[in-house]
Amino acid sequence: MSVSGGGSRVGITQAAQKGVDIGDSDIPATGEPSLVDHKVAVVMFAIVANPAAGVKNLTTAQAREIFSGKVTNFKQVGGADQTITVINRPRSSGTRAVFVANVMGGAQPVEAGTQDSSGTVASMVSSTPGAISYVSTSYVRGGNVAAISLDGVAPTVANVTSGKYKFWSYEHMFTNGQPNKDVAAFIAFVQTDTSALQKLGFIPVSAMKVK
Repeated sequence: MSVSGGGSRVGITQAAQKGVDIGDSDIPATGEPSLVDHKVAVVMFAIVANPAAGVKNLTTAQAREIFSGKVTNFKQVGGADQTITVINRPRSSGTRAVFVANVMGGAQPVEAGTQDSSGTVASMVSSTPGAISYVSTSYVRGGNVAAISLDGVAPTVANVTSGKYKFWSYEHMFTNGQPNKDVAAFIAFVQTDTSALQKLGFIPVSAMKVK
């Protein structure tokens, strides 16, 4: 088995072109009728900031103003007197696509510095005063970054499964047509090994009370 990265749109494109057996994605494969969608987990995201920013909660409107470049200092949203540095994800990123849809209301964020890897994003936010970005919550560990509540709702499993927290997505495994026996067995393994999913920071699909 070989595995490569590149972002959700790359996974969808490669599966559609039959370049891979499975294309992983955080977003639906819109406009690709040949692809079969296998939902295997739920991923929870969070807006994250450098802890020194002093921000624990943002309204959706405030988040949009920050990531559109209208708000440039954390003191404007109740935080420290610190210039904001936005760290973005590339347009091929499923994380960015979910952020645009679920938080930005469809508007693209300001084109700032971009990073491909969630791990790199978390590291940069942790080490850069005034930095803010968005990552899967599995990359929020030990106070390295501050996970910010949205509209007073914290990024927790209970809030995602109940529908209170809105910044999340299904994890999809796309196959071009129905998968063969071996591929189907692997997808089933991922879907049903709930302990492994939870250990890696994902939420089993079966835990969701909302769609």
